[in-house]
Amino acid sequence: MLLIGLDERSATGMGADVGVLQLTGQSVVSLGDLNRVYAATTVGQKLTFGLHRNQQDVTLTITR
Repeated sequence: MLLIGLDERSATGMGADVGVLQLTGQSVVSLGDLNRVYAATTVGQKLTFGLHRNQQDVTLTITR
């Protein structure tokens, strides 16, 4: 999730324009970062996302 503008950042309680904080331990600050890290994984690999959702930090694990 990318947040655009002060209104969206204020609504989420975030101070930056990103909603994905980490992917498999790597910082994600753009969609390019997200795509790069995801592309480096293999089918069947578990991916752990650090997200900011509903004004809380959440960890989500999926299998590619």
